[in-house]
Amino acid sequence: MNKITVISLVLALPYCINAMSELKEKEEVSSALETKINGYRRELLSQYLIPDLAKLVEEYDPIKDKWKCETKLEDDNIYTHVYSLPGNKIASVSTDYVIKIWDLTSGICRTLEGHTDKINSICVLPGNKLASGSADHTIRIWDLASGRFKILEGHSGAVNSVCRLSENKLVSGSEDGTVKIWNHNSYKCEATLHIHSNIRSICALSRNKFAFGCDDGTIRIWNISSSKYEATLKDHTEGVHSICVLPGNKLASGSFDETIKIWDLALPVEASAKSGSGKCKTLEGHTYVVTSICVLPGNKLASGSMDHTIKIWDIISGKCEATLKGHFNEVNSLCVTSENKLVSGSKDGIIKIWSNSAISSDFVDEEYIKFMAEKESWITTKKQEKSGCIIN
Repeated sequence: MNKITVISLVLALPYCINAMSELKEKEEVSSALETKINGYRRELLSQYLIPDLAKLVEEYDPIKDKWKCETKLEDDNIYTHVYSLPGNKIASVSTDYVIKIWDLTSGICRTLEGHTDKINSICVLPGNKLASGSADHTIRIWDLASGRFKILEGHSGAVNSVCRLSENKLVSGSEDGTVKIWNHNSYKCEATLHIHSNIRSICALSRNKFAFGCDDGTIRIWNISSSKYEATLKDHTEGVHSICVLPGNKLASGSFDETIKIWDLALPVEASAKSGSGKCKTLEGHTYVVTSICVLPGNKLASGSMDHTIKIWDIISGKCEATLKGHFNEVNSLCVTSENKLVSGSKDGIIKIWSNSAISSDFVDEEYIKFMAEKESWITTKKQEKSGCIIN
């Protein structure tokens, strides 16, 4: 008996039972026959239909498998990184040492010039400003209205990552093995942490706390207020290339070991960092370095890799729900626009904009909206806690 026949019988059985009831009234059909039919119906439901319904409910996700590339922006250079800006804009950087600001609504692109080597990282600052970190060892603070910039000097190696912390604080990580905390209003360095390992990625956890990933395979969390490390997370077997803060006090990290790890920062620091203990969850599927990760609405995570693909993950289950193919070289960076679209930058010199009809601009994810609003509040609150300066 095939499944279609079984389901048809199950759906028809209620009508049979009703008919039997009518016959019972007229002809006094044996109650034993009715009991037998009901038992047969229950057996069919349990064996064939109910498990399928349960599986269907478990796997149903309106966001899954609906991604498509809707726009392609081509750059003349080959090392494109992308970053989201307010107002449905993105910034891209490449081997030509310039920053390009793309207005995705109008299609207009403007250029900021000033660095003397490739740019590795960008972040948005309050007051219509932008910070950029470069292999020329400097950080530049750009006024987007005028295109002018101020230079922050102090690193002795390439600046790999810059991250805003608050209304006036900026953090940078460099291949010189140091992390620097800057006041980007006074353009002064307030603190230097000596790590003795290449720092590739930094993300803010609050206005006074940040995490950074190192080539030694660790992720370290620094508290500016206490001038102390809160934790050192160890589970990657190779260097950490990218990190990203997630809703629910979680952190995601992508590594040279081809894995992504989801860390629960609410658990005690003393808890084991091993994957099976609950401290972190490991997502496997990429076949080369995980270069970039970013959070999406709907409890999703996007990851880009040197294997030329982008993967969409469910943060709760840890399952890969989609693999986006289209780039023909490594995917260097990912970001999400104000319209909830995923943008990817690749070494192939192409920027792709991916859309999903299930998470368009009107998609409501209250936890995600609250999370993004909280992140924005870190840099818009005028009153800031005082923080000391420490040099290790």
